[in-house]
Formats: sequence, C-alpha cells, structure tokens
Amino acid sequence: MPRWRNWAGTVTARPRRVHRPASEAKLASVVSGALRPLKVAGSGHSCGPIAAADGGGDLVLLDRLNRVLSFTDHEVTVQGGMRLHDLNDFLAGHGRALANMGSIAQQTVAGAISTGTHGTGLSVGALDQQVTGLRLVDAAGQILDTQGDLLAAARVSLGALGVISAVTLRHVPAFDLHATSHRSTLDTTLDHLDELLATPYFRFWWFPHTELTQTWQATPAPPATHRDGTSGGSSASARRWKGSLSTAAGRW
Repeated sequence: MPRWRNWAGTVTARPRRVHRPASEAKLASVVSGALRPLKVAGSGHSCGPIAAADGGGDLVLLDRLNRVLSFTDHEVTVQGGMRLHDLNDFLAGHGRALANMGSIAQQTVAGAISTGTHGTGLSVGALDQQVTGLRLVDAAGQILDTQGDLLAAARVSLGALGVISAVTLRHVPAFDLHATSHRSTLDTTLDHLDELLATPYFRFWWFPHTELTQTWQATPAPPATHRDGTSGGSSASARRWKGSLSTAAGRW
C-alpha cells in the first residue's frame, strides 16, 4: 500500500489506492468508483487527520487539477488543486490580488477554503468570503454547480459535501500592506482594542505566562516595484516577500 503523510509528518496513512485525476470528468469517475472511506488531500497542510485514508479506503490528490479556467475583471475561476501561490502569481500578472489571505500560500485553493483559512482584520472577509461559486463532485460522481444554501455550506465544508473541483473567487486591484509591529502589554492592548481593530488589517499575539503582547497593524497602499522588477501587492507569493515594512497581504 502507498504511504501518505501531511506536510509536518505528524499524520500518516496507508490508503489502498491513490488517485491523481487530471480532469473534472476523471475526478467524477474516480469518486463514483472509489473504495470507501474516500479521502481527499490538497497539499496536506492540515494538522488534523481529516485526510488520512486508512482502513482500506482510497485517497484522491488534487495536484493535477491546477489550472486557471477563466478570468474576468472581477472574478477568477480555478481548479480546486491550484496552489494559492500560483493563483497569487497569476493575479499579480494582471495587476490584481485576493483581498485577504492566511500566513501560508502553499495550500490548494479547495483545501484552504474547506478548512476555513483566514487572514486578519474585521473589515476584510476570510478566504471563503471571497468565493462566489464552486463546483462539487458528490459521492455519486455527479458534478454540481452550487448556489444559495449549498454554496454557503460548501465554502467551509471539510470535504463533507463532496470534492471541490473548481472555485470562483473575487479579486481586487493589487496592493501592498504597509505594516508596523510593536511590543506592548496585554492590559494596554485590550484597553485600546476597539481602536486597534479599526485598522484594516490587525492581529496580536499574547505570550502565555507573561503580560506581553506583540501587535501587528497594516494599511493598504499602492503596489511598489521591487528591484527584481516584480510588483508587490497581496498577490505576491510568500517566496517574493522581501521582509520590509511594505509587505504582501498574501503573507498574512
């Protein structure tokens, strides 16, 4: 039996079969004929065992479903297995960006949505809130274009409703984040929390067993051009980040 492990090596499994479909039609065929339990894995960034296909079941990997399907002025549709950093690079090439992202850009789009990946800030929605449509392959191998309540449920479904084969997301003009970070105390941070939360992008860390916090605030700005000729903006992938105060939203 093949062996699968997550990115951290903390979860392993030995599925009976591993499938890597390269088309939506092939994915539907695989799902309808797969041995149960059927598990689906993107890049394996989940810390939990949700994708571990033990017990003689099948595992579906989405890495070959990684293409951009369509692009308009305000939306982009991609296959579920596309990595976020590849989507970021594609959008950056068109002067566009996702409005918010998490700290890591290695996940697949479908996996990041399904597990509730979020960025930061009250005024900017998490990654799933940027989804305007998605297609599911259900347990019978039927392809469903979701809408209404089904779309709302499928955005963060942990794979319970089917395999996400394609996702449509809103995008915005590319931008940089000008960020500042400083050390404070927990009491001071909480006393000024309403003021801090008014910043478009804000988060803080509390260090347990101490009174210390580290705050991080950022505001959008027009994208800069780096020395290597690449532009900044939230579409800049993690590997492009230069570590300056003008950082990419895709890092957070």
